[in-house]
Amino acid sequence: MVTAATDLAIRLRRAAFNRALAEADLGAIGAILAPTAILVAGTDSAILSGRKAQIAAWKREFAATTLADIRGPSFALCMLPRSL
Repeated sequence: MVTAATDLAIRLRRAAFNRALAEADLGAIGAILAPTAILVAGTDSAILSGRKAQIAAWKREFAATTLADIRGPSFALCMLPRSL
């Protein structure tokens, strides 16, 4: 069972990560991610293992797209091609 304090800590961390994404702040993203973090991409289920791999992927993503919308603790990130 998750305590209220743990739930709040998770929500605050999620909010910090969302802000870092919205600001394309790779340093802040890296500070939040664990060195062994694993991300399963929503678009193609690609697996990105480790902080360095994720930072590189976000760097490419930020260069190619414009952030349009970031929401809530459950997380939804909408990105549009930079050409729009």
